[in-house]
Amino acid sequence: MMSLSHNLLVTIVGVVVVVWAILWLYDTFLFIRSSLRLPGKVGNPHAYQETFMWDVSFVTPDKRLRQFRVGESYLPNRIVEGQSVTVFYNPRQPENSRVASSRTWVVPLILFVTGFVTILVGTGVIAGVGLRLTTPG
Repeated sequence: MMSLSHNLLVTIVGVVVVVWAILWLYDTFLFIRSSLRLPGKVGNPHAYQETFMWDVSFVTPDKRLRQFRVGESYLPNRIVEGQSVTVFYNPRQPENSRVASSRTWVVPLILFVTGFVTILVGTGVIAGVGLRLTTPG
């Protein structure tokens, strides 16, 4: 059984993780909402440490070719050179272009769920620990 101070610490950590995840999700939502969705192509892979970085190119509405490099963990599964992808492009933040992928949401959602479960453990909802505000007597 955890003591009150341990429960409180676990709950605080859970709250911090949940707030962090919510801010991350909100930032992602705002970025996607303010971005254009443009067709892009995956280019050459470049070895980088133990993974690959891929060139992604797309044409902006003003007909300029833009290119950025993205890690394979931010691309859809089974990516191949020449594959078409959707690019989120914000003309006010052209350096922050992103490839549309379900992975855009995965990490912050996992953080949210982890933080929420941590809060449940800290408050005793899970495992029946519970916060005891009175001393047994």
